[in-house]
Amino acid sequence: MLRPRAAAAVLLAVLLSPLATACTGSASGTADGARPAITLATSDHLGGAPVHLAEEGDLWSAEGIAATVTTQPTGRDALNAVLGGQAQLGVVGDLPAVTAALGGRELRVVADLSRFSDWRLLTRTDRQITGFAALKGRKVGVPQGTNVEYALSRMLASPRRS
Repeated sequence: MLRPRAAAAVLLAVLLSPLATACTGSASGTADGARPAITLATSDHLGGAPVHLAEEGDLWSAEGIAATVTTQPTGRDALNAVLGGQAQLGVVGDLPAVTAALGGRELRVVADLSRFSDWRLLTRTDRQITGFAALKGRKVGVPQGTNVEYALSRMLASPRRS
């Protein structure tokens, strides 16, 4: 079964920029000479690193794109920004995208930024949490409806992790 992965605006923008330039007859990419503009919502999770690197390195301008990047608390919130019209593109994990699609929302996955198959638990060593078994009986806060919530639930349910 195919699983949608994170949507990647950087790739879409880079791929569509030459096409937009070719279709308009203008060297700058739009009929009036302005750079094509995109609004992109992402979060500060590792999967969105290419977007932040493109912003830091001014790579959007180098590709002739006027990009506005907003950072949301989670990928789920980035998706909600797209669905609510505040952004054209979003970088999200697969769980929010699948949940939205199953809920009847129209969305398209245009690319994936990262693929990983193993999650890790990162904790403070002064709390004596050195593995998943140490989480038993503790409260763990994660954003609901995100890949983090799903991954933690799977890791805690895994017999090899207890």
